[in-house]
Amino acid sequence: MHEKDIAEKIYLSDPERFADLHNGVYGAGKSLLDPRNLRPIDSDVSGLDEGKAGIQRRKDINMMYEGKSYGIFGIENQSAVDHTMVVRNLQYGCMTYGRQLKEGSFKTLIPCIHTVVYYGQRRWTAPIRLKEMMQTEGLPAELEKVICDYEITVVDVRRLPDLSVFKTDVRYVFGFIQNDRNKQTLKTYVQENETVFRNLREDAYDMLCVVSHIEELIKLKEKIRTERGGCDMCRGMQEWLEERYEAGVEAGMDAGKKIGINQGEAKFSQLVQKLAAENGLDKILHAAENKDYRMQLYQDYGLM
Repeated sequence: MHEKDIAEKIYLSDPERFADLHNGVYGAGKSLLDPRNLRPIDSDVSGLDEGKAGIQRRKDINMMYEGKSYGIFGIENQSAVDHTMVVRNLQYGCMTYGRQLKEGSFKTLIPCIHTVVYYGQRRWTAPIRLKEMMQTEGLPAELEKVICDYEITVVDVRRLPDLSVFKTDVRYVFGFIQNDRNKQTLKTYVQENETVFRNLREDAYDMLCVVSHIEELIKLKEKIRTERGGCDMCRGMQEWLEERYEAGVEAGMDAGKKIGINQGEAKFSQLVQKLAAENGLDKILHAAENKDYRMQLYQDYGLM
């Protein structure tokens, strides 16, 4: 299992976060699940085809809810769009129900609710209903209407419109992920929620580092531990951005020298100095790689 998969699984396996995710997604913040009534169960929902070839299916996280009612809740973490996800989840459900029948523990079936938590950059474009995957052209309407459908819930983390429905640090972890493509915006978000990020639980910190692909923060973890056992993301962000800025300026200056030598554009160094004074690291790197953008900046800064 990859480091990212492990971090995602550990993070949402916490009963309070697990309940909070479901309460936020399905109840808009209403308390539908009490974390005290959740317990982890075997995530292996593999089934056998008439005793022959085994079909291996394992949910990332599986929880049994034992409150006024019973339910089996599963989470599937995804970083990439998967066009087979509807069928995969249908298999999970069928195998879970099949196991209940085989074990005979209950007179009636315990309902299964599976949720896909998607962290990818691209918008989820894969089908979410079984009928969307079917070729029904030419099929009489009378027959089409009796075809059973199946729909999945995909939580597109980067595009959730209202994070206030979450009551745990899920709100801030998802908020961090939503802002991680723009470093200045991310820094501002962390500063605005300083109370939370000054002492972030280690599993939440690990989750953010791997999902946002910020390896430098992983290396800083031991250095920014707090007295309460968490991680100071504010300090980590500050040190990471300073290191990135210094490296970017140096790279920009080197690029300027090369451009000056190869293309007679010594003024690039002047541009780098002006952008550095404005903390414009992203502009420096973009200008070093893109001539049209560089020319536009020359004009904007009066260097033509």
